[in-house]
Amino acid sequence: MNHQSTECPKVIANALAEVQSKIKTIGFDSNNEFAKYKYVSIDKYYEVVRPLLVDAGIMIIPDEEDSSVSEDRKLYKTRIRFTILHKDGAYWDFPIRRTVILPYTGAQSCGSALSYAEKFCMRTLFKMTTGEEDADALAPQNMAILTQAQKDQIDKLLDKAKLSEVELMRLYEWLKVGDLHQVSPEQYENLIGALKRKANSDGKR
Repeated sequence: MNHQSTECPKVIANALAEVQSKIKTIGFDSNNEFAKYKYVSIDKYYEVVRPLLVDAGIMIIPDEEDSSVSEDRKLYKTRIRFTILHKDGAYWDFPIRRTVILPYTGAQSCGSALSYAEKFCMRTLFKMTTGEEDADALAPQNMAILTQAQKDQIDKLLDKAKLSEVELMRLYEWLKVGDLHQVSPEQYENLIGALKRKANSDGKR
């Protein structure tokens, strides 16, 4: 029977519950030597989640709904839609959407954005624990807006550091922001320190 309704088909609801009941904490599997922190890669998510999806008979299908590059060609924004499909043909016509904003560096930005969105999707859908700090762990007073001088300093050091696409993505994951200008004053000091270390290490080569 082919279910096509915004109401979640029972076979999919049962499958999702099955996967969620078996999900364990994902340990860090990668290190960012640049920013000095550990993180969970997309490959680790696949390693943990894929066997459970296969056993439950469901697939999570991504589809890019919209994407754009900012006028100054510094940022790439995309909205990814995820649809859940059961192996018997049923699907839940209530797509999950995730929006990602990251530095625009060319065609690689598309793949990086998809990986980032997939991690968000799996983590929230199955309530996966990773040990990573939540964005809302910051105290309210940490949400102050940076001054223009601080934003200019970030841009200046970012140009000097010449980060790769992978390093940029890891930096965004570390800081839990979609724009480096959105960091808190406390995060700002860590960001500046990391960018300076990277810029200095490149200058010594």
